[in-house]
Amino acid sequence: MSCPIDKRRSLIAFLRRLRDLGQPPRPVTSKACASRAPKEVPLCPLVTSGQSRDATSLPGPTNWPLLGSLLEILWKGGLKKQHDTLAEYHKKYGQIFRMKLGSFDSVHLGSPSLLEALYRTESAYPQRLEIKPWKAYRDHRNEGYGLLILEGREWQRIRSAFQKKLMKPMEIMKLDNKINEVLADFMGRLDELCDEGGRIKDLYSELNKWSFESICLVLYEKRFGLLQKDAEEEALTFITAIKTVSSPSGQLNKGCLHVSQGGVYTLTT
Repeated sequence: MSCPIDKRRSLIAFLRRLRDLGQPPRPVTSKACASRAPKEVPLCPLVTSGQSRDATSLPGPTNWPLLGSLLEILWKGGLKKQHDTLAEYHKKYGQIFRMKLGSFDSVHLGSPSLLEALYRTESAYPQRLEIKPWKAYRDHRNEGYGLLILEGREWQRIRSAFQKKLMKPMEIMKLDNKINEVLADFMGRLDELCDEGGRIKDLYSELNKWSFESICLVLYEKRFGLLQKDAEEEALTFITAIKTVSSPSGQLNKGCLHVSQGGVYTLTT
């Protein structure tokens, strides 16, 4: 997990709270998720009794001028292998480390207890990751930002409305049967798609269908039939459109996107 570090005070408050907690990381919920013979790593090398430091003191991979750790990430397999690289860094640097990729500066946390401590020190209006290309697109079309890219008080106002329905334990329990209904269909579809060796040709696409079907059932109380053999073409087109938007967004977000009056998009890094 990562969070932008624009304000040192917020991180210092988090580290102080972490020091006061004095509790080890919680175990994973499933043995299948646990690594084999895990080596014990420090909670955070910089947090010792009576001390608190800012983000510049956090350990992490080599930070080259302008590039940060980008070359090392690419050498280890690029973004497709980034999850393996981050797991390796956690073993090497501890459960908290700092990494830069170009101009993007982030702190990575490696246990549920650390995330809990972070969330408990957050303000009511946390600074969220800015998705510049999406903002530029909506500005050009004079459209509202929506929950995903809103900030500050407006984000909190809309987030609170969703929170009442989707975040309370009692409300989540009401969704249990609906989610399990989709999951049962999904598992049946996987059984149909498996070859003799137990492999599925395009698992990522099937996971997209499952997540889309689950979300739509929760939000609209409607099944779209994506897990059936003959799925509706309109729903499949929508999923393809989401992939088309998401794929270049990460690359575009590394720079600054400008939109001229004529609708020409210019990317500067």
